Amino acid sequence: MSPLEEPARAASPQDYFFRGKVFRVSVHDAQRWKEVYNLVPDLRAELEAADAYYADNPPKNGKWYFAVSNWLKRVHVAAQQKQEDERRAKRTWN
Repeated sequence: MSPLEEPARAASPQDYFFRGKVFRVSVHDAQRWKEVYNLVPDLRAELEAADAYYADNPPKNGKWYFAVSNWLKRVHVAAQQKQEDERRAKRTWN
């Protein structure tokens, strides 16, 4: 039986990096987000915060993936800006 012919299997708990009240994140997606948003200091903590937020404020369209990705992007961009601000502050002009 080829891989294409194999029956689909249910995801096991080991397949998930994060399991929250609102959403689950696969190991694969978490790895991708870690690479893209590499300045997010603690991905799991951000996912916990996003899950808690979206538990009380669900996305209008019910599509959490885009909302969480944007959440992580905002954290990443804020970290980039902080790094840039720190670099500028360290510059000394003679």
